[in-house]
Amino acid sequence: MLAMLNPIGVVFSAIFVAGIFVGAAAMSRSAGVPSYIADVMVATSLLTMVTAIMLSRYRVKWK
Repeated sequence: MLAMLNPIGVVFSAIFVAGIFVGAAAMSRSAGVPSYIADVMVATSLLTMVTAIMLSRYRVKWK
C-alpha cells in the first residue's frame, strides 16, 4: 500500500518498515521504550497513505 504497486517503491517501503522495526527494537533495549511503538508507527503511516490516496483519487473538497 505504501508503494502503490511500484516495484522501486516496494523496495523503499520495505527498507522504511524494516528501519522502523529495527529502530524500535534498539530503542526498546537501550531506552526502555515499549517495542509495540513500531506497530503504531507503521499503522499510522499506512493510514496516512490510505487517506492521502483517497483524498487525491476522489477529490474531496472542503467547504
